[in-house]
Amino acid sequence: MDPRHSAQDVLGCTLCKTELALMHLDMFQELEAKKGVMKKDLHEIEKSILPKYEEAASNIQIQKDDQRKNSQKLTPELKKHGEALHIEIDMIIENKQTEIDVLCREHNAALDKQFGSLTLSSIETEGQGYNLPSPGAESSPPDRPLLNVPQLITELDTGYGILYGVSCLSDNEIWTRGENKNLKLYNLGGELMKSVQTKSGNVATDMAVDRSGGLVYTDCHDRSINLVSGKQIQKLITLRGWKPRGVCSTSSNDLLVVIDSDDLGITTDSQGNILTSDFDNHRIHIIDQDGHFLRYIENSGLATPWGVCVDSRDNLFVTEYRGKVKKIQYYQ
Repeated sequence: MDPRHSAQDVLGCTLCKTELALMHLDMFQELEAKKGVMKKDLHEIEKSILPKYEEAASNIQIQKDDQRKNSQKLTPELKKHGEALHIEIDMIIENKQTEIDVLCREHNAALDKQFGSLTLSSIETEGQGYNLPSPGAESSPPDRPLLNVPQLITELDTGYGILYGVSCLSDNEIWTRGENKNLKLYNLGGELMKSVQTKSGNVATDMAVDRSGGLVYTDCHDRSINLVSGKQIQKLITLRGWKPRGVCSTSSNDLLVVIDSDDLGITTDSQGNILTSDFDNHRIHIIDQDGHFLRYIENSGLATPWGVCVDSRDNLFVTEYRGKVKKIQYYQ
């Protein structure tokens, strides 16, 4: 039966001429039905959607932790890789600079060889009829006669087990080299003033002080000639096929180097004479600039002489293999 026409649902109205049928809804039943639907939906959320959400939230936190750990690992690795690249770049630059220096010296040597015969002494000024004087002719040191018997002035014990070489920084300070990689500066009182380690870590083969006070040393193991200036060590040249042995700085500030020779020590004095040490025969050879023999120094109790150098007064310093330095006067 249509509820609109049900007798129990018909309400009388005194204002109406006719009776109207009104629909009556059971609001309680409808509310209960909606509650059931809501409970079903809530159960579905708790059973299916919420666990997935919680799992997703947990995964996000795990990913954040993993990201943080990976970042902590990558940062030191990146820093380490950067340091390695810096070292590699520095080595490449140093090697390239060495190649440039070698090429420059080779080119200069070729030019010197090509034009070396063209000197001022051989050039006659056009129209004047006289020869120009040789460079340095006015400042040549006077000849000094040699002592008949050279005299021992000072003997210094450095404490080295084995002492190889010596070079005068001044009349009161000398550089020494021994059985290790350190080059040591002593005063004549035996006090250690400075110590420098070789660039390669090898034992220096020989050393000399140039006119500017820089220390030049040879390294026959890596075939290099090096300059110590302050705390810096510069590799001047690396030889190919030759081993640098003895080295000295001449009065004209050139380097005189023994290359793969049996002579162990070499130096020059203010007269331009060359002195070399004869280890096996326990003596010093003195020759002039043209290679002519002048004399031996074989007294003063020399034993296994190795390194040699002279000071500003042409006193000769000789190192002996067993650790002694002897100062010898050989000019009058």
